[in-house]
Amino acid sequence: MTTLAQIELLINELGPILDPLQIEGAPEQRCWSVLLDEEVALLLDLDEEQGKLVISCDLGQPAAGDRTQLYEILLTYNAQWALTGGCRLALDEPNGNVIQIFDLQAEGLDVSRLGHTLTTFGDVARTWRDIVQGAAPTAAMQGSSLTASMIQV
Repeated sequence: MTTLAQIELLINELGPILDPLQIEGAPEQRCWSVLLDEEVALLLDLDEEQGKLVISCDLGQPAAGDRTQLYEILLTYNAQWALTGGCRLALDEPNGNVIQIFDLQAEGLDVSRLGHTLTTFGDVARTWRDIVQGAAPTAAMQGSSLTASMIQV
């Protein structure tokens, strides 16, 4: 089973690999934040019981107006878990912000794999942030955004 100390060590080794703007931790709460750049802030939560590191990113509030089409796109994306590596999108509350979430098995995790996963997750978040905050959802469905937004670990 992965321990808090093992994950803390990996987080400390991320700096030279990712060169993020900032890494902050609250190990006593089993969570860390990684600011990849000015646009993408990732939250990492360790679930020791389930042996996973849960990565999430706030993508912002959907553009005003009828959100039905966007919500259909998000649900369609979630149904494609085999193609997306299990990455999923959700609302943090009714009419709230869209959150991107990915569960990473913590056992056997090394810094290279963690760094690659966070980088890919950040790239996917940038794509979805554009869609959520105003890019035409129809273009996302017709383009390759859904299938290109995969996290492979």
